[in-house]
Amino acid sequence: MRRRGAASRSRAGGGILEDWPASRVRAGGLCKKGGRAVDTQEALAKIDEFRKAIDDIDSRVVRLLNERAKIVLEIKKVKEESGVPIYDARREEQIFENLRRSNEGPLFDEALREIYETVLHWMKNLENED
Repeated sequence: MRRRGAASRSRAGGGILEDWPASRVRAGGLCKKGGRAVDTQEALAKIDEFRKAIDDIDSRVVRLLNERAKIVLEIKKVKEESGVPIYDARREEQIFENLRRSNEGPLFDEALREIYETVLHWMKNLENED
């Protein structure tokens, strides 16, 4: 598995207070994390700021996926009108290669491939609808 960029992993699931051991959480106060005092309210505010940024990114991703889907439907029309086969395995591999080349991390190339395999699966389903 090839990867670009620095290591970065996050936990899925509940909020920060659910993930931290109870001994580290002090309601509105300070707690020790990694040998330094952390204001939990400050940490929660920072996390909220990051989550808002993620929500904005997610909204843009949805808009771009729908834009991509509209283009896929336009390509489908052209292919149907000209008798060109809908599926092109070479194009799919070209997409994966483009992703690999443009990946600057921290996601693994394989992770992007798996994400796009799902995207392409649903785009193909869209193409196959009448």
